[in-house]
Amino acid sequence: MAEPITIARIAAAVGRGVVDERSLERKVLVGLLFTLVASALMMTAFAGAFASSVPSFLFENQQNPAALTTQIQAYADLEARLQNDAIDDATAGVPSGKTVHTNLDLPTWRYLLALTAVQCDQDFTRADPQAVYDLVRSSVAYTYTAESTSTVLATSTYPPIADLAPNLAPAGAAFTGAEAGQAAERYLAILGTFDETGQVLDASGLNGAGGPGATALTPEVLGELDKSGIAVNFPPVRLALSVLGCPYVWGATGPDTFDCSGLADWIMWRYTSFTARGTTASMWNTLGTSVSLSQIQPGDMIFWETGHVHHVGMYIGGGKYVHAPRTGDVVKISELSARSSTIASIRRPEWDAAAMAPTP
Repeated sequence: MAEPITIARIAAAVGRGVVDERSLERKVLVGLLFTLVASALMMTAFAGAFASSVPSFLFENQQNPAALTTQIQAYADLEARLQNDAIDDATAGVPSGKTVHTNLDLPTWRYLLALTAVQCDQDFTRADPQAVYDLVRSSVAYTYTAESTSTVLATSTYPPIADLAPNLAPAGAAFTGAEAGQAAERYLAILGTFDETGQVLDASGLNGAGGPGATALTPEVLGELDKSGIAVNFPPVRLALSVLGCPYVWGATGPDTFDCSGLADWIMWRYTSFTARGTTASMWNTLGTSVSLSQIQPGDMIFWETGHVHHVGMYIGGGKYVHAPRTGDVVKISELSARSSTIASIRRPEWDAAAMAPTP
């Protein structure tokens, strides 16, 4: 049987002088035609598999990015409204005579949009965002912890999406009861692969990584990260990159789920002798030594916000940092310039030289 025609074989033949110009033209055309036909068949198969695994409203919007972007923006606005109203709700519940600081864990636009998809059976002309908003807002619970004799810290929790979804599924809906909760979880997982512009998140992790697990650090991925200025060969940075895409879970310290301080703890347990484990607030003025933004180096820990520290991430070079943002999100890489104005402190851990052997 004849061997398949490939570009490599044609090039080799030209190099040996055994393919004339006219023959080369014919073979290239045949090769290109074969490639186009094969590609079309593969894309058709992929589209079919994709359509069967993704809810129809997401699949249709994937073919029309502008529609998905508009849908996301509407629910991003609803998320912003919820954040503002939740601060008011937390403030209203403060014990008499106390002032409040808030560190609230609240649903994202993905959570709200996934609930709406269940509520309206993916037909957004029948969606009732206000009903979704009211249910979610009423489900948020607040806890107050004394910070001083006059100040309390308000934190919040809210139910897993599967618990709320059955309350929104109308009679006769495609999903009711436990199935509604399972559908909402599937929608939420799929929405985790889209960014706020409706684009599929970059699998390299440069813009975060959707899905339930970490991004594989293949040579190609590491090469792209290295080209962007990230210190991929610095062991603490490499360790942080190894969990890109792992889900945020409040209070989690790894190895498969993290919150912001849990990720910092997980890295420092491996590479430092720092022992003041715990909350972000307990680390921000005791960890290592303080450095300025102009002195920042890969591995430095960055703490936000000025006035009330509640978030931490690690600088990884190239103007970027890695962090575990909040519920509904994943460990991801973000641009420092977008958040540099609210930095409270930058601390440089005392890295353990014995533990810092070069990464193979």
